[in-house]
Amino acid sequence: MPADVAGNPAAWPAWRELLPHTLAVLDTAADARPDTGPTPAKTGPTPTEADAATVVDGPHAAWLAEHAAAYLLEQGQPEQALPLAERAAAAREHLAGPDHPDTLTARETLTRATLAAGHVDDAGRLATRTLADRTRLFGPDHPDTLESQATLAWAYQRAGHLDHATTLFERTLAARTRVLGPTHPDTLESRHSLGGAYDDTPGRGDEATRLLRDTLTDRRRILGTDHPATLSTSHQLAIAYRRLGSPGDATPLFEQTLTNRTRVLGPDHPDTLHTRHQLGITHRQAGRLDDATRELDRALTDRDRVLGPQHPDTLDSAHGLARTHLRADRPDQAVPLFDRALAGRERVLGSDHPDTTESREGLAAAHLGRGRANDAIPHLEQVLDRHERVLGSAHPYTLDIRGALAGAYRHTGQMEAALPLLERLLAERSRTHGVADDGTLRTAEGLADVYRFSGRLRQAVDLNERVLAIREQVVGPGHPDTRTSRQTLADTYRQAGRPADAVRLYRAALADSLREHGPFHQDTVSARRAIADINSKSRRETPPLDQPTRIEPRLDHWR
Repeated sequence: MPADVAGNPAAWPAWRELLPHTLAVLDTAADARPDTGPTPAKTGPTPTEADAATVVDGPHAAWLAEHAAAYLLEQGQPEQALPLAERAAAAREHLAGPDHPDTLTARETLTRATLAAGHVDDAGRLATRTLADRTRLFGPDHPDTLESQATLAWAYQRAGHLDHATTLFERTLAARTRVLGPTHPDTLESRHSLGGAYDDTPGRGDEATRLLRDTLTDRRRILGTDHPATLSTSHQLAIAYRRLGSPGDATPLFEQTLTNRTRVLGPDHPDTLHTRHQLGITHRQAGRLDDATRELDRALTDRDRVLGPQHPDTLDSAHGLARTHLRADRPDQAVPLFDRALAGRERVLGSDHPDTTESREGLAAAHLGRGRANDAIPHLEQVLDRHERVLGSAHPYTLDIRGALAGAYRHTGQMEAALPLLERLLAERSRTHGVADDGTLRTAEGLADVYRFSGRLRQAVDLNERVLAIREQVVGPGHPDTRTSRQTLADTYRQAGRPADAVRLYRAALADSLREHGPFHQDTVSARRAIADINSKSRRETPPLDQPTRIEPRLDHWR
């Protein structure tokens, strides 16, 4: 059987055919194992232990387990690979000791399987240990050492430590370029990985695109267009294009990658499904919602079948399809998908994970889209609590959710609940963005509206006056927002029993509307009607003037 499995598609057909027989041999070996209990790590086995290990997992079984694990990793099946990799690493250490090159190679396979299966903490510990051992035994520039260094960088990246990951990727790329040459496949792998790290780092999208584009050119030339590594780079470059806001560049690259991965890896390979999912996301970003729905629905169906309904990738597709339905104004179809994504992510990732929070926000937005603010409020409350604990009270995400929750409270008539949220939001926005910021002014208008509806008319008048004064100064008296603020202040004056101030503003609005729209425009009619209503009410409420007493004539002749 071929020994070179990783990144070598030529070896895969043989392994695909013989894998069931390999697993049967390993099962037989496992059935024959005596229950010797856990074996402590030693520099070399005693004769008795060596005999037991030979019965349990000798060199042949260890080799089979390690290479079967490597093949399953290439096929995107880390859950099936992990127990085989664990078995191979344990057997190698038992047979040859912890410092033998074969043991370290098996541990490297175990590290990658652990990382691919999503056990990032365990993978980080394994990668750190293997890198330290290989550096001590082989030196910092040995290809095996650089392999472990790259694996540790991947673990950092998966854990969200982009600064550490980027530093290690840069160091590994420099060493591989010096030791192996600029076009060695391992060097190209380092360039690909560094490009991905740059793409994950805010503000480095242009660097990522340049590096990935050059790497794709070299991989196509050296490895071939259909090599899995080449397809990985074309996939990553398409993501970089999309993140830069260029779906027109990303879409054809995703479509080409999907076609090639379907042919080379098969339609059910996790990498193929990942490209289909990303193509759907790109269609949504470009506004092609029917295309996005089609691709994401198929990605979800296939991931359900291949990976299982609780796999993180499956939940990603459920969430992505839900967002597409929401954007297409189909909130009724979005709600059950957001519900599913939220429940699965909460169970798999935890309630405070960013992906879980994103699904909760999406579910709240879908409920609001259905006009069900009461159903959205509990989710918005949980998101606000999480953001305040994790991100802080002044983080932009926290401010946005505080505003959304206040809006939901207002929509359901819970003005007293909305009031403290809006007061705090106005203070935070004024401090972080300034009093003249548009978001700050809109928050002030919302707070003034709550003041009005809750009978706090003096506070409402004061806030509306401040908003109008700022808008007149910043954008000018003729700006549509300024005119809206003038209208709102006039309404507040009217409600507060200040008809003269209200009429003054209504007359200004009437003059503007007559000049710009004519006598029959809705704004003209509304302003004229408001003035007439105030005048009519004033006449009704004004008592009649006292009349002088009429002196009756003396009609003496009737006496």
